[in-house]
Amino acid sequence: MTVLVAGGTGFVGSALCADLVTAGHDVLCLSRSGQAPPGTTALVGDVTRPSFGLDRASLERVRRQVTHIVLSAGSVDWGIGPSATMSIHGAGTDNALALARSLANLERVVLVSSVLVMGKARRPVANRDLHVGQDFRNWYEYGKYLAEAQVRSSGLPYRVVRFGPVLGGPLPWGVGPSGGMLAAVPLLVQGYPVHLARGGRFPAYVCDVTTAAAVLAAALDAPQGDNIWTWFDPSLPTLSDVFVALTTPWNVLPRIVDAPVIGRLGRAVAGRLATPRELFAYAEPWLDLAPEILAPVPQPWPEPSPNYLAQTAIFYRQRLARSGMAGV
Repeated sequence: MTVLVAGGTGFVGSALCADLVTAGHDVLCLSRSGQAPPGTTALVGDVTRPSFGLDRASLERVRRQVTHIVLSAGSVDWGIGPSATMSIHGAGTDNALALARSLANLERVVLVSSVLVMGKARRPVANRDLHVGQDFRNWYEYGKYLAEAQVRSSGLPYRVVRFGPVLGGPLPWGVGPSGGMLAAVPLLVQGYPVHLARGGRFPAYVCDVTTAAAVLAAALDAPQGDNIWTWFDPSLPTLSDVFVALTTPWNVLPRIVDAPVIGRLGRAVAGRLATPRELFAYAEPWLDLAPEILAPVPQPWPEPSPNYLAQTAIFYRQRLARSGMAGV
């Protein structure tokens, strides 16, 4: 395979690039900076531009050689706004699909999606579901939904892989996890209470970056069949479990409270219990997934690192220290 990875210097993209290089595949890494993980070929480009803004020689090479495209570019910020959403997930996906149609040897497009495309679905959802009358909590969810809808209706050979939050240790070229549930950590380690319904005892659908990369690599060349895969840690850590693990390096037991008043009064009072606004929309159980949701992922499943939550905590503490928040 010759694989073009858009977003190949990101957290998941860099892990995928490493796996593909190890397996002996040719990997072209697209990034705006022109950086690239070891063993890959760097391409300077931007998904928000037609043909990714590639120079003529690079574009010709892509059209002639690339067999697979992985769309892993985009923000993981739950607080992303409408302009960035439409630019990255709307126009960016359109540009990627247009480029894919011009490839002489295209075999498959793989989209890195999210379980959050289902928004606040009102019933248990399965892999093939997409339009279920869901409400969206934020523009991030809608952006992922939009990108997936475009890929699924493209007429191209594709596979979509939905993840929950991806955690784990740093990688040489990875930017590391940021935002989302990690927004609560500085508050939790300082002893502030954070509101979570049911005390956070509901699945957060997390996985580690190593297994995420392995599932994506399998999605590239697995035989045609189920086109929508979902992957998360099969042991289903709860959001409470994740917060306990993330605060362990500080020897702090997080103060998680179930305060129904927050649900009634909304964001205006979230700060009184130190609930970050980015996390507030996820203080209730996220969604119910059908029991067979992981079935399309080929077995044997990759084994999550037993220490990936602890690795995330250590990495995040180092990040806070570098940012001047050493006391947190």
